Amino acid sequence: EEQFEARGVPIAHPAFSFLALVQALSLIALYQETGREKKQTIRKVRCFTRLLHKRALQNLTYCSGKLFLLQGELAKLQGQHRLAEFHFVSAIKCATKMDAALFHERFGRFLLPAWADEAHIQFDNAKQAYSDWGAAAKVRHLEKEKERLFVR
Repeated sequence: EEQFEARGVPIAHPAFSFLALVQALSLIALYQETGREKKQTIRKVRCFTRLLHKRALQNLTYCSGKLFLLQGELAKLQGQHRLAEFHFVSAIKCATKMDAALFHERFGRFLLPAWADEAHIQFDNAKQAYSDWGAAAKVRHLEKEKERLFVR
């Protein structure tokens, strides 16, 4: 929390939950790319989860989806796949219009490779949501990503 406030982003600031989510997802991506120490990554992601929970108590509508998404990512990292699925689905159910695309994309990635058909649907939902708010470059990126991921 002090780290954010030192940068001029207090926990009450509207951008706080987005910044906390992005930093936590970046840590997870770094862990997956480099094999960085799992316990350290989990500890740091839990810290961001606690901060998001604190923020969600102040603004449930804007933060609850982000909190569920991060809990899903954390459960996935810990090998708790059923709990992760619950959190991903919960995130999507309470997503704001701007969050829905990212949440569908992350859930689709979680579902691969075991549930490729459902993952395909989630990627399509993500593409549609990105398209709805005009992110044409992201839509093209997801189309290329789908070609790579769903080669049969």
